[in-house]
Amino acid sequence: MKRCCLLVGVVLFLSSCLLLETRRVQDLYVQSDYTEEIKHAELVLDSIAVQKGFDSQRLEANADYILRLLLARNTQKLHQPGKPLRIRALIKEEEFSRDFQIRNTVTVELSVFAPRSSEPVAIALFSENTRETIESYAYLHSIILRAVRHLTR
Repeated sequence: MKRCCLLVGVVLFLSSCLLLETRRVQDLYVQSDYTEEIKHAELVLDSIAVQKGFDSQRLEANADYILRLLLARNTQKLHQPGKPLRIRALIKEEEFSRDFQIRNTVTVELSVFAPRSSEPVAIALFSENTRETIESYAYLHSIILRAVRHLTR
């Protein structure tokens, strides 16, 4: 009986994985001389923009708070922070329909700039197709956290 329940559980888990189908894209560019510095630098939020319909100002305020919190926590972990690097963040959500269901493509783009530099020294992209929306504070926190981790790994 236990083996039967276990088998049914495994089959249900695997079939749910097939139904949920979350697609993710991650990409990262870091100038070779900044590879280690990104991991140990103090990252400071320079600007943030959110692109989503009519409620972008509230979402921008939420994203700004979350990103500042995560960057402060990241800086606190550093033993000897290097020179500060500025981050510009762009968070986008676009809606599309698939199999008669509404889905969202959520993208977080992080560009890191050295002091007095107009060209980014690092660019991180984290994007996924999901049923979630950035209007959910918990989801917004989750995707920003994953993007920051992708940048600082």
